[in-house]
Amino acid sequence: MSDGLVMAQIPISSNIKGQIGEASILGNPPLPQPIVDELLEFLSNFYEIGDNPNPMTDVRRSVYFNATTQEGKEISWKADARITLSWVSAQKQEETEEEVFYPDMEAVFPVEVKTGEYATLERNQLDVARAISQAPNHVFPVVINVSIEDLPENVEIETQIFGRDFD
Repeated sequence: MSDGLVMAQIPISSNIKGQIGEASILGNPPLPQPIVDELLEFLSNFYEIGDNPNPMTDVRRSVYFNATTQEGKEISWKADARITLSWVSAQKQEETEEEVFYPDMEAVFPVEVKTGEYATLERNQLDVARAISQAPNHVFPVVINVSIEDLPENVEIETQIFGRDFD
């Protein structure tokens, strides 16, 4: 820099890497399409999605989820986000001739974003996610693993869903 200012370097901690990963996935609407596609594909195991589900997503950051263990203990998890995915059911698609569909189905995905190869769920996150995934409530916990090694061009993601990728 020609005006005499000196740029300082700041080491990137694992917390900052985590914040970068979260921001890349959850920071700007809309939710990245590969994630929406994967969630819809997962839901097709439980619901008739149809050919034109017109999915809509709503992302809320820092949402608490609670569960009760088999022993009766209350446990909670502050997830990085809650993704609500709404879509038009296959039945409504068949019944409606209009081009604009309004969603009549919905599922909720508590989301934890993990950045870096060594990032893993903490015990309470894992316990609450497992408990939620076993309840018949249209709630499917998700872990999105993010690699930020190729920034600023792109990030790599891997979506893991409880009930499919976790016990």
